[in-house]
Amino acid sequence: YTRFIFMPDAAVDGAHAVTLLLTLIHCYMPVLIEGGYVYMANPPLYRGSKGKGDPTCILNDAHLGAFFEKNGRNGYDVQRFKGLGRSGCTRKANITSTSPSLVCIV
Repeated sequence: YTRFIFMPDAAVDGAHAVTLLLTLIHCYMPVLIEGGYVYMANPPLYRGSKGKGDPTCILNDAHLGAFFEKNGRNGYDVQRFKGLGRSGCTRKANITSTSPSLVCIV
């Protein structure tokens, strides 16, 4: 294997879990971080769509505001994700492979 990818949900508890795991790796396996093997997927907090068009992943509240400034609010359906644990495998794969969400921890 060449990557450890942590994929928390966008809520605070997900960030807390990643912090604990990164602390463990930093203390006991720092070579993995130094070698660039540790990644974190930053999942979106919202999904916006208009009609049957392709949905747009919105990372956080700041991006949600920018989304509405650019596109307006009329006709858009915005849903807040309840966490990746409730998402199917296809949605998880789409979230992490189609959005710029994979960040290398260095």
